[in-house]
Amino acid sequence: MENEIQYYIVDVETTGLSTKLHEITEFSIIRCKDKLNYFSEVRCDHPESASLDALRITGKTQDDLLRGISKKEACEGIINFLEKDGSEAKYRCIVGHNIAFDKKFLLYMFDEENFVLPVTMWLDTMALTRNLMKKTGSKGQKASLEASCKFVGSKMINQFHNSKTDSRNTYYLWESLKQQVDYLPFIKTDIIKTSGTESNNNYDFDPNMDI
Repeated sequence: MENEIQYYIVDVETTGLSTKLHEITEFSIIRCKDKLNYFSEVRCDHPESASLDALRITGKTQDDLLRGISKKEACEGIINFLEKDGSEAKYRCIVGHNIAFDKKFLLYMFDEENFVLPVTMWLDTMALTRNLMKKTGSKGQKASLEASCKFVGSKMINQFHNSKTDSRNTYYLWESLKQQVDYLPFIKTDIIKTSGTESNNNYDFDPNMDI
């Protein structure tokens, strides 16, 4: 439908917490309207800079960091995937858990490769969960992705810290939150550049994806 907001669930895994030192190792994007899932590993340029804690949490080795597509191919693939919806950047919203983290790494990678992510709205399921906890008198509880899924009673895959399962669990959480929150506080992002890129990347689509 024209001018309808297009929602995308996004999760990225990285080699650490700093955009200046660390890199995206994989990403997963779910287009909510048809549950199409685009996933890819991203090849790191500086695997030697990876945080040991990040490698432990994500279960990766430094050799694993050398697999995947280039950052340029990742940007092109993401743009191509988003633009398949036939919408405009101002009508796209990315939803994620602790979205500020994913956002800073995505925007840094896109800027580094001279692209612009064609999205202007962002929503944080962690913030929405915390607001719901406060409203229901449960303020102070943990709001990790796993704890948030348990709190709202959403369906959950019992595996965390890889982008594919985290994006799916965030989708389940998002679907539950929409039934329980009163408003959606969008975070706006201005579009500064355009890319006009094309990509032939394939989408990692599981037709049996149980969402």
